[in-house]
Amino acid sequence: MDNPLIDLKPLSQPITKLIEVLARGAGTLYAPIGTVRQANADAKARVILAKADEEVQSLKARALSRVEYREAVRQENIEAIAEGAAKELPETVSPDEVQPDWIFQFLNNAQDICDSDMQSLWARILAGEVSNPGTYSKRTLEFLKTLEKWEAEKFTELCSCVFTQDGRYFKLLDVNCVRQDILELLGPRAYIDHFIAIGLLVSQASLPSPSSLTGTKLSYFGTDYVLEGPPKRPDGHLPDLDFVAFRDFSLVGNQLAAISGAKPLDGFVERVSRQLKEEHKVTWNKIE
Repeated sequence: MDNPLIDLKPLSQPITKLIEVLARGAGTLYAPIGTVRQANADAKARVILAKADEEVQSLKARALSRVEYREAVRQENIEAIAEGAAKELPETVSPDEVQPDWIFQFLNNAQDICDSDMQSLWARILAGEVSNPGTYSKRTLEFLKTLEKWEAEKFTELCSCVFTQDGRYFKLLDVNCVRQDILELLGPRAYIDHFIAIGLLVSQASLPSPSSLTGTKLSYFGTDYVLEGPPKRPDGHLPDLDFVAFRDFSLVGNQLAAISGAKPLDGFVERVSRQLKEEHKVTWNKIE
């Protein structure tokens, strides 16, 4: 600097630093001031780079080891699920092809499932889709990826307390004895609200009219029943059914309920039938 615009010698160190900072930001006004500093920095940088190269090689080795381990675990998970699916397959399956994008999404989600119980759930989904392509939506795969094990367990318990309609639609009958069975199975926590919040059950229950209830067919683990609504009152009108409601399962809920592995409860239908008859004059007849 033969003719610097500012003489730095009489200035204090903080002001000098300020000017240097401004100079670096403004361009090359005081570039020579940093030349020595830059040379020292370059020298240090070369030393740092040499050490860094060593560290990078070690880092790459560790990264490669991590990736290899993760992929090995993923391969084990996929093979365990595939083995489980093979055991779930029926004797005959549909000749229709499973869509490639469904397969890719399934493998991408299932590869990180390490828990054996959850693997069984994924295996049943794979078997079901292979048996009848289009049975399980990609939305269900995305949902199942984030489903906690305890949620799956409680949902399975809930499915012991529900009926099916037309062989595929699950319905929760909201009456006192059903609520009591759910309480005994699942515990005092508000699981119904939780399943509504995460999208397994619809938010609004439906209230059947007495006339629409007659002829309604429901099944409970393979046994079919038909309902008959209450008789007319002396005034000729049908009584209200304010305390009888059905809560439907969502699309995802229906698909997962079908493979939940739920078991029937002893005396469940009898309790429901008794309450409906005693409190609402609704009869529950088994279809032979």
